[in-house]
Parts: sequence; structure tokens; C-alpha cells
Amino acid sequence: MQNSCTQKAMYEPVAIHDKKDAPALAALEAQCFSSGWSVKQYEAVLTDSNYLIFALCDEKNIRAYVVAYHVQDELEILNIGTAPEYRRMGCAARLIRHLQENVCPRYAIRRIILDVRPSNKPALALYTRFNFVEAGRRRRYYAPDGEDALFLEWLRPQ
Repeated sequence: MQNSCTQKAMYEPVAIHDKKDAPALAALEAQCFSSGWSVKQYEAVLTDSNYLIFALCDEKNIRAYVVAYHVQDELEILNIGTAPEYRRMGCAARLIRHLQENVCPRYAIRRIILDVRPSNKPALALYTRFNFVEAGRRRRYYAPDGEDALFLEWLRPQ
């Protein structure tokens, strides 16, 4: 089955719009998270124009992805993941840079927000590198362990 990755470069984010990519997104998410989104959840968001999904691909497969939701001038990063064999290679950084440098100006986004586990040190280091700052804390946010979530934001320079 052909997907949105066919003939795309690994280093350039590809916009994902097609429901045929839902199984690949769900499969990669299952590698990244213990309670990831299902194929049906991805099919639903792929038909909603407020959701933006970008991926980095090799010749045939999605290797990293970011799912964001935008409304008015705000963008929320909901999911970001990288295939285990592609981690620590700058994939997530390329996706975040793409959001900040390309998506935000195109959609007149002034603020990006996200939640992250305080125990996820690699993610915190990545977000700090891209000038995200702590704007709050959500107590006992993550199930089933009840870990807090740090609420981070990035404000687009004026």
C-alpha cells in the first residue's frame, strides 16, 4: 500500500492528510507510547482540518511524527514520537523547528503549548533547546502512575 512517505526525503517534514496513513501512525505510536492512539483515532483526526500532522519518512515508512491541534493563534503539540532506531538523530528537533519556522507563520500562530512528564529528561532538554518554558503544572495528569505534567509554552517572537 502506498502512503504519504513514498518518494519523500527523511530530512524534510511531510504533511500527512490521508486516512491511509492512520495504520502507520498508530503502529509507530505503539512503539513510542504504552497507551497510544488507535487507527480509528488517527482516521478521525486526519479528517479534521484543525489537526496538523507532519512526519519524517524514509523511502517507505514514517520514522518520526508530530500531531498538533490548532485553534485561532495557538497550537498544541499532542503527540510527538520517533521510531526507536531513529532516536537521538535530530528527528524531533526537525519537526519542532518546522512547526516554529514554517507552520506558525503560515497559520498566524503566536503560541505553542504542550504537556510533558517531568521525568522525561530527553524531551525536556529538547523543548528547552527550542525556548519552551514552564507555564504551569498539571497535578496527577498521567495515568496510571499519576505523574504530574509540566505545561510548557513557546511564544513566537514578534
